[in-house]
Amino acid sequence: MMRRTAALVLCLCLAVSGGLALTACGDSSSSSSKKSSKKKKKSSSSTSGGPGVTMQNISFQPASLSTKVGDTVTWTNDESVGHDVTADDGSFKSGPAGGLKQGDKFEHTFNKAGTFAYKCTVHPNMTGTVEVTQ
Repeated sequence: MMRRTAALVLCLCLAVSGGLALTACGDSSSSSSKKSSKKKKKSSSSTSGGPGVTMQNISFQPASLSTKVGDTVTWTNDESVGHDVTADDGSFKSGPAGGLKQGDKFEHTFNKAGTFAYKCTVHPNMTGTVEVTQ
């Protein structure tokens, strides 16, 4: 009981001091391991030259993005907590929950038109959409 209380106090202190330590307070299911995406890589610039989304302040920026069929979108984690990019319809996934560490990038090429909602499974309020047109 004492250990759990101390951990809770520590998490609350860290959350209040910047909100960046929220993943440390998550349940153990966020640390499950799955096969990592081959699209994950570390790089300082996008190889696709297409549109990009950054992960900052526990949010995707921009939260909504428009692009064309055939374009590659690059997501970049610009903060110290782990994130992931997971399509609601299962059409793309960056890898395991929280698997994108600071500086990591994930790229996905959209080959059909539509609106694709996605989220970070570690931070369920962290959501975004990509609208793909012809």
